[in-house]
Amino acid sequence: RRLHPHKARADVEGAVGYFDGKLHSFDASTLKETQVAEGNASWAGYAEHYFLAAYVPDQRQPLKLVASADAEAGHAALWTAAPAASVSYSLYFGPKSTRELEKAGHDLGQAIDLGWFWFIAKPLMVALGDSAVGRCV
Repeated sequence: RRLHPHKARADVEGAVGYFDGKLHSFDASTLKETQVAEGNASWAGYAEHYFLAAYVPDQRQPLKLVASADAEAGHAALWTAAPAASVSYSLYFGPKSTRELEKAGHDLGQAIDLGWFWFIAKPLMVALGDSAVGRCV
């Protein structure tokens, strides 16, 4: 994925995954060397400000997410030790909309990182709905 030269400072565009109950995200524009996240994954893929492309195993499974970048693009690779015949998964390609991500399940709602004040932001987002704040997160 080519990097956008004029993205906002708070945007994270790059490899992202939800491993062992924790969000791991790697900003491709600041990535100096290859980074690896591994554990029991709910999902993993590539995110930008408004969209997410994610590999979603039917059941949590050990995965390794390898994040790297060069001057023009960010890269994400997924590895599993499971034999190919035993892997069952779905793909999510769509907006980072709270409603859509929660409907898809598999902890995809965690793709929207609300930061340190998530306990304030989450109820506000629910109260206001995606239409009011959907362009802000």
